[in-house]
Formats: sequence, structure tokens, C-alpha cells
Amino acid sequence: MRQIKNTKYLCNENGSLNEYSIGWGNTPFKDCSINKNIFIKKIWNRYMWISKEFILNFSIFDLGYISILNMSFFDLENFFKVSKKYKYPISKSIILDDKINSYVHFKSRNKFINILRSSNYINIDFRWDDMDLNSKVYLDYESLNLVVPWDYKYFHYTSKHMRLKTQGYLNIESKKYNLDNSNCFIDYGRGVWNRKAEWEGLITWFKSDKNENISINLVNKYTDNTGLNENCIKINDKIYKFKSDICFNYDKNKKLINIKSLKNDEVNLYFKIIEDNNKSHNAIFFRFKEFQKVGIIFGYIKYKDRRIEIKNTIGWCEKYFAKW
Repeated sequence: MRQIKNTKYLCNENGSLNEYSIGWGNTPFKDCSINKNIFIKKIWNRYMWISKEFILNFSIFDLGYISILNMSFFDLENFFKVSKKYKYPISKSIILDDKINSYVHFKSRNKFINILRSSNYINIDFRWDDMDLNSKVYLDYESLNLVVPWDYKYFHYTSKHMRLKTQGYLNIESKKYNLDNSNCFIDYGRGVWNRKAEWEGLITWFKSDKNENISINLVNKYTDNTGLNENCIKINDKIYKFKSDICFNYDKNKKLINIKSLKNDEVNLYFKIIEDNNKSHNAIFFRFKEFQKVGIIFGYIKYKDRRIEIKNTIGWCEKYFAKW
């Protein structure tokens, strides 16, 4: 799998993918602008906080002709969840910058999003009805950056920022949560997609027996048969790629998902579902479905000659279907 060396421009002036941008790297592109293909261009930012106490996920999608806001919250100690969704048919209502770790702004009667970059951190201010979040998220130098081409018209760029230190608070309903003991994961998506799309993925982090901070990112479907994948681990502050594609095998009776490598034994994990949440956004011209799951992960991963065991770790699993 080719490693990207030149991370200046994702696309050329005509909006086509630059050939040198294909592959993976550990730093984001400086310019992710996609100047054409307005109605098939898809841009999103997704922010997730994971702790032993809760998981919070919120996402902002600009699909060219419609904007989507999603929020899902799971309290892992008291076993309650909050789910919200909102769509607005004019994407200009959300100011979502093309650049990575850049600004976002949205304001309506009962919703407010303001995200700003300040040197080595981003500040996130997010309010929705009775939910209020303020978080300072500290950025690492290394991240997973992957450009997957289906051809020079259709492609996707993802920038995954894993296990970022954070400070702040979350108020939701009548409860208050401290974000200082959580870690933040950010997913930036920039691409030109076909009419139909599908992908699924897993995110988790844990402490190894050597007291290392280890994060895992596994995704399939949209990268299948491209020779590229975004499967990786982050050990402390360094990103390491897995070579093989992976598959998700579901046992609905046992509420169990086996996630494993297709061509080797780099990954063999089991995800025991403890909570799930499904969302649909439907209109005349598009459909967008999300299947979100919180669960306990056990199994192992291998990196080089090392086998890392995973036991009773909280994680997040998701599946998306889109006709957009």
C-alpha cells in the first residue's frame, strides 16, 4: 500500500483527484477542497468521546443539497440513551470548512455549533435542546489519512484522529459528565461518491499490559477491492497500518460480531452488543441509514511479531447505507 509523501492538494483545479494523493499517510492534506461536483460531493465531520462512563457521538454532514445533524449518547453506568437527528434542505445553513481540524458553525433556534482551531487544539461548543457540551480537544501530530479512488471522478478521502486528550463538560437532560477522563476520536470525510454507498466500522481504545494507550480503527465495504484500507492501530502517538482487509460477521442470536482479517491473522475480535440505536433519514431523492452499536470487545490484534490481547474493552460499531 503506497504511502503518501506529498500532502498539499487533494484535487487539481478541475476538481479531479490528484494522482499523487492516492494511498495513505500520517498527516492530513493541507488543502482538501473539491471545487466541482457540487451535488455528488460529500463532506462530513464526526466527533466521538469514549470513556468508561459514556459514549457520545455527533456528526455533521453536508451532502450538497441537504445538511444532516446527528447525536447519539449512551450512559454505560445507568443504561440510558439519548438520540437526536435533524436535516435541513439547504446545506449553506451549516458552515463546514473543507480543511481538516478547521472551523464549523451552525445556529438555529434550539441548536448551536461553533468549532474553532487554536494552534494545537480545537474548541468545540455544541448545544442542542437540553444538551450542552464544551470541549477542548488536543491534536496529535500523527493521524490516519487515506485516499481511496474508484476512478478519477469518484473517490473518498478520510482523516481519522484517534484517542485525543480532551477537557470539558457535557450536560444532558439533568446529568453532568466530566470529559477530562474521556478520549476524543474525530473522522473527517471529503469525497465524491457514487449514487449508492455502504460501509461499516469499529472504534475502540484501551491500555495494554505494557501501559500503552492503544486505539483501533477498522472499516470495510467502501474500500473493498481497491487495494487500500483504513485499518490501523495507534500505539501511544504513532499510527501503524494493518495490511489486510477485514470482514464483519454477525451472529444475531448471540448479539455478537466477529471482526477478523481476510488474508492473515492480524485481527480477530469479538464485539458483544450491549446497546444499539438505528436512525433513518429519508426523502424523495435520498436515503441514509445508520446502525450504531455499543459493546464489549475481546480478542487479539497482531502487529509485526507482537500479539496484543484485548479483554472487556468498551467499543463502538456502526454500519451505514446511503442512496444519495
